Amino acid sequence: MRTLIVDDHSLFADALSLALEANGLSVCKATTGAQALERIAVEDFDLILLDLNLPDVHGEVLLSSIKQANRDCKVIAVSSVNADIARISSLGANGFISKAENIDTMLRAIRTVLAGGAHFDESAGQTSEDYLLTPRQLDIVKAMCEGLANKKIAHSLNITEGTVKQQINRIFKVLDVENRTQCVRKAERLGLVG
Repeated sequence: MRTLIVDDHSLFADALSLALEANGLSVCKATTGAQALERIAVEDFDLILLDLNLPDVHGEVLLSSIKQANRDCKVIAVSSVNADIARISSLGANGFISKAENIDTMLRAIRTVLAGGAHFDESAGQTSEDYLLTPRQLDIVKAMCEGLANKKIAHSLNITEGTVKQQINRIFKVLDVENRTQCVRKAERLGLVG
């Protein structure tokens, strides 16, 4: 399977490329929309992983051009910010993956799309307004993002450690996450913390 990663963040593109190659995919890279269009003009790709925030062209414009050039090519939009899922789907995207996701989730999404399915990250269109956290819970989320343990969070907020644990359990339910790592990633993705 020939894959093209279109992304101007070399660290992300290199890490994703290594993971894809380890899973048997042949990978090429482009850092701009212009480079991507040049490659697509002379090569056929089974899958394109397209960053929506490129320096020279908006990802939606490039997505539309890619689909016009090759309707059969699978395209997964990738971004570090929320995306308009309905819009990119209408332009022909077969999926969306947040850059905040771990590599296993990304690989599952890629396998789903290559098998003919679609994968749109459920939280992609969500914003912080979709999650109602109290000011105290936001303080706890910020402290978790700073890597503070429950005891230190309790001390800094002048509450008991038991209260911190209860609030963290409530935060997990509101954000629909299972652990601190997922909580921190989702909070950062949603802009709940600075």
